[in-house]
Amino acid sequence: MNKIHALTPEVIAKIAAGQVIERPSNAVKELIENAIDANAHAIDIHIKESGFREITVIDDGVGMSETDLALSVLPHTTSKVKNVDDLLHIASLGFRGEALASLASVSDIEISSREEKNTLGNTITVENGNTTTNEKQGMQKGTRVSIRNLFAPMPGRKKFLKSGPTEFRHIADVVCGFALSYPNILFRLFHNENEFLNFSDVLDSRMNEVFSESISLKLMKSTFTSSLLSFDAYLTHPEASLPTSQKLYQFVNGRRIHSDIITAAIKEAYGRLLDPHSFPVGMIAITIPHQFVDVNVHPTKREVHFEGAELVFQDIKEGVQEMLTKYNLTYGLNPNATSSKRDIAQSIKAEVATLPISHIKTPAVADQLLIIDNTYLVTPHETGVVLYDQHAAHEALLYDAFVASFRRHASHIKTITPIQMELTKTELSILHEQSEVISKMGFEIEPFGGSTVRITAIPLLVNEMDIEGHLREILSYLNTAKYPDIDRINNKMLSYLACKSAIKAGDKLTKGEALKIIDALSESSATYTCPHGRPVKIVINTRELGKMFKRH
Repeated sequence: MNKIHALTPEVIAKIAAGQVIERPSNAVKELIENAIDANAHAIDIHIKESGFREITVIDDGVGMSETDLALSVLPHTTSKVKNVDDLLHIASLGFRGEALASLASVSDIEISSREEKNTLGNTITVENGNTTTNEKQGMQKGTRVSIRNLFAPMPGRKKFLKSGPTEFRHIADVVCGFALSYPNILFRLFHNENEFLNFSDVLDSRMNEVFSESISLKLMKSTFTSSLLSFDAYLTHPEASLPTSQKLYQFVNGRRIHSDIITAAIKEAYGRLLDPHSFPVGMIAITIPHQFVDVNVHPTKREVHFEGAELVFQDIKEGVQEMLTKYNLTYGLNPNATSSKRDIAQSIKAEVATLPISHIKTPAVADQLLIIDNTYLVTPHETGVVLYDQHAAHEALLYDAFVASFRRHASHIKTITPIQMELTKTELSILHEQSEVISKMGFEIEPFGGSTVRITAIPLLVNEMDIEGHLREILSYLNTAKYPDIDRINNKMLSYLACKSAIKAGDKLTKGEALKIIDALSESSATYTCPHGRPVKIVINTRELGKMFKRH
């Protein structure tokens, strides 16, 4: 008896549906994409019982003819792709012809549609695999799709879904993403007949709705154009970061995606302004020629591949860094505040590839300074008070000095008494693959038989560090980094030296010593955060103080 046999069409359909429709929010996403591709100006989404009972999406787009409506529920039917070449220049959101057919295989579906030239619309229903065409009826121009009893034919799939409130949050997030990406389209979301979201045609208002007004106030805007791509970004002040990238909305040619390349580029651009486990909130909308993007790499179209990914990474990083130089990034201050020292920042920008200078000049008067718990320094400011972390402040100053010194002596290496080091097979492989990068850093390493190597020279910067431990850390970084960056490795070493050399929390300072640190900060560059992303200073304005004392 043969072991291999062909799957039935029913099984094939359900496998395809399982790839495309994983949860109710996937169904909502597919239907909204169809509405946008139909040139809709307004889209209403009605949800009942978090999508388990019913999902209805209504649009005022171009609609479908009776013939097109009948074809739309069949597998792999689409108006958006005609030949293989079209797959290389995909400009629409949908293109596989899987959405409606997949939905019809895991739910009951009813579609009504009317083209503008017709006075009546057409309706088709698919239940339990049986298709019915209903009588023509009056309706508004556009399309209405209702799916009911989602996953009823696949009860096993429902076991893996979350609670109703969680699934509805996923749906709301999908709608929010479209609202940000298509500000010219009106979106309304209803849950159990109650209006949940109603997006106006003002992008700022939409961002208030998606991110909250307090977060929106800390959004910084950037517009960037290169020879490859352009983007508009609204990203938060470092103070308003989150421990995940879930609220970092990414769009490529109008399509919401998640790209590790984009996330890494933005994270890299922020650099020391964020600690390693924090991400900015906001959105970035990238426009790039369609031939440089492959959107046909994931069933849910959530991921894309870039041709020339390294150039995409560098352009996004450069654009975001350019944005960060234009804003006041001191914690506690509105990022849109102007700086009287902007000209100074611009003049040193070419010399020091870091973020701009501090925007607060503190009078160095000893009787105005408080030292709390041998850790925090407090001084008056024209808008309130400034609190400094003495360790973070000193660490930031030392780091900047180390960076400047390192740039003058970056090529210096130190010959050492040879150190034998046993590497794992993975580490040895990385060492061979990245030998050029490691050599450029200043390491001289030669094989010594088997998995053993001999280190004969090191960068001067590593002289005071655990050489073997640091080399393992570098190899680990090179194993995971998409685009290895020598500067990033060197900066990590510099931050290590700065942290070890700086005064610590609890170290007792005289007022004179504390004032020297504050005065140095007021004249230094890149003193918003320490190298690890912790704030150096925080401003508490008089309005906030008034709130604390119930004056407002």
